[in-house]
Amino acid sequence: MWIHLGQGSKHVENGHAELASASFRSAGTLAERESHHLEAAYAALLDLDVASRFPGRIPLAETVQRCDEARERLQGPDTKKLTTLMNLRIAHVDRDRGELEQAERRFRSSLASAKAAGDIAGMAESHTGLGLVATTRGDLTTAIVSLRRSLDLWARLARPADRALNLVHLAHVHTVRSEFVEARDSLAEAENILPAKERNSRSQVLVQKGWLDFIDQRPDSAITAYERALELLQPPRGSVDRGGILDRIASAEHAQQNLTRAEALYLEVLDIFRPLGGQSVAHVSFSLATVYQDLGELDKARPLLEAALHTFSTIGDDNAVAHVLASLGGLEHRAGNPSKAIYLLESAAQRFEERWQRALAQGDLTRPTAKVQDIEAELVDLLVERSELESSPTLAHRAFAYSDRARDRSLLTLIGARVGEEYDPSPEQVAGRASLSEEIEDLEDRRDTGEGGLEREIRQLQNDLDTLERDIRSANSEDAVGTEPIAVNQLQRALPLGTCVLSYVLGEERSFVFVVCPDRFRIETLPTAKVLLAQAQAVVAATSSSDERGVEDQAELLLQVAANTLLSPIAADLEGFARLIVVVEGQLARIPFGALPDPRNNAPLLSGIDIVQVPSVGVYLALRHRDDLRPKRDGPIMVFADPVYSELDSRVGTKKRSTLAPKVKPRFWPRLPATGEEALAIRTAAPDRTRVHLGFDARLEESKYSDLANASIVHFATHGDLDEEVPSSSGLVLARLDEHGVPRPSYLRIRDIRALELNSDLVVLSACHSAWDKTVRGDVLMGLAQAFFVAGASRVLVTLWPVDDEAAAVLMAAFYRYLLIDGSAPETALRRAQMDILSSSEWHAPFYWAGFVLLGG
Repeated sequence: MWIHLGQGSKHVENGHAELASASFRSAGTLAERESHHLEAAYAALLDLDVASRFPGRIPLAETVQRCDEARERLQGPDTKKLTTLMNLRIAHVDRDRGELEQAERRFRSSLASAKAAGDIAGMAESHTGLGLVATTRGDLTTAIVSLRRSLDLWARLARPADRALNLVHLAHVHTVRSEFVEARDSLAEAENILPAKERNSRSQVLVQKGWLDFIDQRPDSAITAYERALELLQPPRGSVDRGGILDRIASAEHAQQNLTRAEALYLEVLDIFRPLGGQSVAHVSFSLATVYQDLGELDKARPLLEAALHTFSTIGDDNAVAHVLASLGGLEHRAGNPSKAIYLLESAAQRFEERWQRALAQGDLTRPTAKVQDIEAELVDLLVERSELESSPTLAHRAFAYSDRARDRSLLTLIGARVGEEYDPSPEQVAGRASLSEEIEDLEDRRDTGEGGLEREIRQLQNDLDTLERDIRSANSEDAVGTEPIAVNQLQRALPLGTCVLSYVLGEERSFVFVVCPDRFRIETLPTAKVLLAQAQAVVAATSSSDERGVEDQAELLLQVAANTLLSPIAADLEGFARLIVVVEGQLARIPFGALPDPRNNAPLLSGIDIVQVPSVGVYLALRHRDDLRPKRDGPIMVFADPVYSELDSRVGTKKRSTLAPKVKPRFWPRLPATGEEALAIRTAAPDRTRVHLGFDARLEESKYSDLANASIVHFATHGDLDEEVPSSSGLVLARLDEHGVPRPSYLRIRDIRALELNSDLVVLSACHSAWDKTVRGDVLMGLAQAFFVAGASRVLVTLWPVDDEAAAVLMAAFYRYLLIDGSAPETALRRAQMDILSSSEWHAPFYWAGFVLLGG
């Protein structure tokens, strides 16, 4: 037996896979005859290693079966570690073959046996395996939890190479979730802990770095990282790893439209992977087919896609099947087969939707990827095209439904999660949430006083808190709002009398505006996204500037250009409507639509029509639905204004200035004295209902939470802070000092806002930068408006740019006068207040009034 084992090892060193496998099988057979089950298991495990190392040359399924049978014969406490190891190796093979359920069962079995044996390394590798399975399934929240558990265990064992590999896996998950900062942090840590001699491990880090650069749209940097990874790669890693890196380089070359180079590389990779067969060849075939599509060689692309589709369908890789269906749909579109293209694209979109819904049911709010949104956008374009050719209202309605679903739906999901039963977290979850929140707040307070280098730790803790919240949501997933495509007739029935919807959809070849009114529906074609976004950026730059010489004239000219593009084609549709709901995406969400000249009379659009903006029709209907379910309250008006930010504030007497103030000077926030007048104007309009919190009292503390929950209107006239490094730390800045000049926690951050229990008809953010600053296809990723919608607000009045303190105070005084005394609706009150400012000689420029926008239902 031992002779056979020795011969097998020599055959492995010489690359003679078949001879090595035969030797190990002979050793196993001899061991079994003597009932030496431990030795037989070792021999089977070595045979499996050969089959995995030389794919395609050894029958893998038979080898796995022999290894499994040898494992089952193991008995006794001294075999637990080997049992764990064999389970792990077989599980990795199952995962590579796409048998995810079986792989997960084996990883869990190995985890149990490792725990029983006190085998920390086995536990760590089991958690890694579970994380990899979850990643393949798209359950990214579970993946992060499993990989972090593994990281902790590798750290206990002081095994930097294994910990580094785990960090690479974690970086991959963060990249998929578009969490690029966290991904780069993980890779930097992996590089730091790897010894220089670990060339192959460093190669893997570089491969992941390259992929991160590629996803972050930096293909040149990606290729550089991949080429460095190739240089580090050492035998016996062999040609398979080389093929994997060449595959990545081909993808980057393809992204740069170096199609001939990409084709040559993919063909080389195919030669390397062909002995593997199955999934590996299918992935490369799919990639090569997309190159042929771009080259216009559809006859070469089609058989490759069809073969890949067969392979992925056979192994049950739904995600890959969806991508291939989408590519086939695009191919049929180009080949002039629209009906077949629509069928294929809808099939792909449905598979992606089902995957996203499964993740949602598990509490993961990761938004659909840009690729999925691109597929739905192509489907919209194709459906519009066919509806025009066939004069088909049904196709046009389907185009509208997909156009709204193509927008990111994280906000829609979060709003829906607050409908119905309240969450009932366990005591452990409540304690964990409180502990994490306290840790984050402590770090943020230290950072606010000038301590640097805390961003990564804050992000890590915030991720932990998000994971916990998702676990809680997962247990209450039945309360989540549905995300079925919005039907046109459903929206038409929900629209109040005199209300019309304009939904703008950007496209690479052409854009659209869907006009949905209670009595009609139509689609108008607009210029490309590139043209519209260029106009939007110019408008935003001009209107968000003060009335310096020439700026106002330039703003009016650019507003006219944008109006000619966005409104003139639908001018007739505006007739007879008193209220517009504008659905916008991307940079279009920053355009002050009310300031656009009305093509019917050239006056500002808001002069004759109320305007409300929403990120999607789905969000609009979800807000309306939530309002219908809860009782209306005529609660107080809570106002927070003119906070004390600095010891230099005259309200902080010199005798009261604290010696406890931090040694490092915190960020300086200038006083907003006019906001005090703003608050008093609100109290004048509704003296019995208004509760004003000024100066030192402009802070949110426990004693005010019950009033806040019952408030019908909540008004913040404070600074808003957008944190680019840690977006979840963005928020409103309240009073930073108490009456004695002692610093106090002052930020009402996004996570704090989301946790509020509001029943407010309106939240007013009369603050700098209070609207969305980061958007993907119209949905708010991080923003105060989103947070207040999640907290329970029906409408949020925001500012699109830093506002003028005095002009804002005058506008707000007029707004509340019209709202509370005249009884106007919020959108009408805002329009009338803006018209008052517009008619003044001092604040005529759009900078002073156009930035106020009402969002919501």
